[in-house]
Amino acid sequence: MNVAVIGLGYIGLPTAALLAEGGHEVHGYDVDARLRDDLRAGNLHIAEDGVRTIVHDALESGRLHVADCVPDAQAYIICVPTPAHEGHAVLTFVEKAASAVAVAAPSGALIVVESTVPPGTTDRVIE
Repeated sequence: MNVAVIGLGYIGLPTAALLAEGGHEVHGYDVDARLRDDLRAGNLHIAEDGVRTIVHDALESGRLHVADCVPDAQAYIICVPTPAHEGHAVLTFVEKAASAVAVAAPSGALIVVESTVPPGTTDRVIE
């Protein structure tokens, strides 16, 4: 399956690597251009040795690609931060990621929100 992981932080990058390790073609995208460049150069921001190994192996396998924009895919996994402010989730990053996916996703694509969001967010924001 062709999968796009949006957000290559501490959840998105390991998720992308494990999907690639499982045989999927994975395109990871993050809005941070420096992070994308670092990943392509093999400079990983993940501290855990086991995770670093899995990410390195996935990049070396050619099944994990770092994309410069949200790619066309069969499935999308949104893994962006949801900071809290005064006890409420700030959904700005989720909203921006969902908008970018909406432009790129073909009809019938699977969209999964891995970010921590309040109940009803999928109906109100993603749909």
